[in-house]
Amino acid sequence: MIPGLAPTKMSTPHPIHLFDALFTTDDMREIFSDHRRLQSMLNFEAALARALQRAGIAPKETVAAIESQCDANLFSIEKLAREAALAGNVAIPMVKQLTSLVAKSDEKAAVFVHYGATSQDAIDTGLVLQLREALELATHVALIRKGRIAYTGERLQEMLGCELLMAAPLRQAMRGLDEPFGALDAVTRRRMNLELQQIWLERTLTTLMVTHSVDEALFLADRVVVMSGRPGVIVEAIPVPFPRPRRIDCMRSEQFHQLIDQLTLLLEH
Repeated sequence: MIPGLAPTKMSTPHPIHLFDALFTTDDMREIFSDHRRLQSMLNFEAALARALQRAGIAPKETVAAIESQCDANLFSIEKLAREAALAGNVAIPMVKQLTSLVAKSDEKAAVFVHYGATSQDAIDTGLVLQLREALELATHVALIRKGRIAYTGERLQEMLGCELLMAAPLRQAMRGLDEPFGALDAVTRRRMNLELQQIWLERTLTTLMVTHSVDEALFLADRVVVMSGRPGVIVEAIPVPFPRPRRIDCMRSEQFHQLIDQLTLLLEH
């Protein structure tokens, strides 16, 4: 501060999230919020109490006494933050507060809080539970290419050089895709096919998609156009008879396999 001048207030309130809109979403930010972080660790403690009871280590009534206090709303995050700085991690003061809460209603049950576990168990398992939520969210809203995920709320678009088909504006007449799922493993690719079909059903956007997978072409397309090698002429265009929405089990039908054989023969010639 310059002597003689009044302190200047910052124009942007703390904390600053300058790049949040580019790299995260409100839903994802909520998953990794302090409140959800704490709740995930408390979920571990509740699950531990249930496991102790099933193993015959803790009495049955212990579970209800511990579970009832595994609620992040009962804890002071500000107090936990202060005590974590002294303890070296957040699990130690969390377990201390949880034990105190349980003891108020059942002193015998308080003995089994965090029984047989370490601070790292609570911290790591809590983080894994958050990551599981984040993965479910990302899988639902994004198409994945080479491990990179893009989400824009209203539409998904090309990001970091990866081709992603997403719901384009209605004014756009057609969208092109070139092997969007070529780098994915078979299980993830099939899941993304289902997600892509859902986007099409919601946005009804005409899409031209290039793929070297005959199965994928038949599952996604309304019409499969077979191209020859160079100079690349159309060999045949085959309409796909399966109604939408298509389920994975349609790929096991006799008609689906007959079309695979037909398309494969065209590609071989």
